[in-house]
Amino acid sequence: MIKMQGVSSLFDLLKGVSVQILLSLKEHFAFIGLIFLYVTMVFFIGYFFNILDRISFNLYYLSLLQVLTPFLVLFFIYHSIYVMVMIRPARLFSYLIQEWKDDILQPRRIINGSLILLLIPIYMSAFSSLKVNISLINPFLWDHIFANLDSLVHFGLPPWKILQPLLGYPFITNGINFFYHIWFFIMYGILFWQAFSLKNPQLRMQYLLSFVLLWMVLGSFMAIAFASVGPCYYGRIFDGSDPFQHLMQYLWSVKENYPLWALDVQETLWEDYHLGGLDKGRGISAMPSLHVATSVLFALLGWKTNKILGILLTLFAVIVLIGSVHLGWHYAIDGYVAVFCTILIWKSTGYFVQYQSKF
Repeated sequence: MIKMQGVSSLFDLLKGVSVQILLSLKEHFAFIGLIFLYVTMVFFIGYFFNILDRISFNLYYLSLLQVLTPFLVLFFIYHSIYVMVMIRPARLFSYLIQEWKDDILQPRRIINGSLILLLIPIYMSAFSSLKVNISLINPFLWDHIFANLDSLVHFGLPPWKILQPLLGYPFITNGINFFYHIWFFIMYGILFWQAFSLKNPQLRMQYLLSFVLLWMVLGSFMAIAFASVGPCYYGRIFDGSDPFQHLMQYLWSVKENYPLWALDVQETLWEDYHLGGLDKGRGISAMPSLHVATSVLFALLGWKTNKILGILLTLFAVIVLIGSVHLGWHYAIDGYVAVFCTILIWKSTGYFVQYQSKF
């Protein structure tokens, strides 16, 4: 009798999990469809341009696990401190165990989050594969146009020269460099947060769809169509005078006393460009700026969550926009185009999610 009850309980558990998986697949139908479409397109682009040997779909699984582990530890520590300070239950450990059981480890939360973490590495691997091959698909020809357009938009002056009197101090440059590079951790932190969030399903889906579309439309298709290297590589790619020579000389002078990570990353990307390597986070592309685009997306999500988070993430987006120019990564118009396209995509996915919720 006890054995039959155990089998019945296991059957009910498996049935419940199966139902949750089906519901999750239905809820994420558009998200899954976008990723499948993108991965398929990357495969056929690789086939058409005879670069399939330089396409991989499994670059990011190990690195995602490496990033996820410390985030989980930090979440546990933060949540425990929050409970101790704000809630102050009589029996802390009993409260935490019960909360993890009843809320944090809900089957729906785990299944939804696991689905995202299963698909994102495939997607980002396809993205990285395509990015490192941009110059093989479409040569870098747009930098002269963007450099001239930058000056035209800013009343005849390159934007970095306008910023230099305000930011051209080593300690300020180093501070901007710090915020520019913690983008990586903020991006993953928000991705994990939204992957496992149950609080606002429509906002969550709007963010996830926007996130995928930014990398697809801006980071791949527009990056290929407007193939450009950016100010930091301008003098290395094109003959003649380099309008960004003095900016790069200043940045290298800063590096003599500060660990300017931007220059280290730029050198790594340049070496990989010449060696033709295929690895995560590689590839050279300027227009449009994905750093700026994703930072604006963070801010849009922040404002939909609460005012303080919206303000903080907006300030971060502004710093990233300024830093993209000051650190030699991008032309200013790379950022302006990114801001416009991000808002457009965010609005579009918002309408789509609202429409989808009616069915």
